[in-house]
Amino acid sequence: MEQLLVEKLRTYITYHNPDLLIKLQSPNSFQGYLAKRVKEIQPLMHRLLHDGLPMHVIEELCLVEMTASLRPSKFKYIRKLLKDKFYEDYNRMKETGSLTYEIIQLMDWCEDGFACFEFNEDNEDDSLLKEVIRQGIQHYLEIK
Repeated sequence: MEQLLVEKLRTYITYHNPDLLIKLQSPNSFQGYLAKRVKEIQPLMHRLLHDGLPMHVIEELCLVEMTASLRPSKFKYIRKLLKDKFYEDYNRMKETGSLTYEIIQLMDWCEDGFACFEFNEDNEDDSLLKEVIRQGIQHYLEIK
């Protein structure tokens, strides 16, 4: 079960938080991070197993718990905004293979905006937040 959770977490991070994957570039650092996260939810996993819940439910609940601190994804937020509001730039970056790199740069560039709004799942649809991040993206693209 632990190995399955490690793989599910690895897949989640690869898709939703590639910036974390890059930050933990060394294989031992990333493997250590995954192992630590799975170890942290073992009490929950054992309790759910003891309660007799189906395996797929246990896996999902454990994944939700392990990824709570990774949501919402700033990477996905910026990728969607870039694609929706700056489609030509998005496509250019995608075609040149620099999309992930540029989104990670934009995450750093827009960090003050995210921090100002205390970016979380409750406010990710806030129109003012979207506008602040959109302006940050626009400014980044103008100076590049």
